[in-house]
Amino acid sequence: MNSKPFYGDASQMFLQTSLCPLGGSEGRRDATSRGGVFAVREACHYLNLEPKTFAVQGFCNAGQRAALLHEELLGGKLIAANDSRGGVYDHQGIDAKLWLCTN
Repeated sequence: MNSKPFYGDASQMFLQTSLCPLGGSEGRRDATSRGGVFAVREACHYLNLEPKTFAVQGFCNAGQRAALLHEELLGGKLIAANDSRGGVYDHQGIDAKLWLCTN
């Protein structure tokens, strides 16, 4: 391994940072959410369940991305979500992209 020490401000190293100059990673923005969606996928497969509907508790950065990725990767429908200010429920489905714009 050929690593070099980093001296300087590393406050954004593990957050949503650009690839330069601190060396952030591509995909970091949704990595936590993507891992969560993969875990849901595997749990549903193991339990022989169809991920048709889902809810997100904590609709901030990771929760928002999880909702979008769940719809994209698993095809499920968001029916409930909440954050520190309250929540929303609709059995017919919630448009996560629209709610992101208005929330």
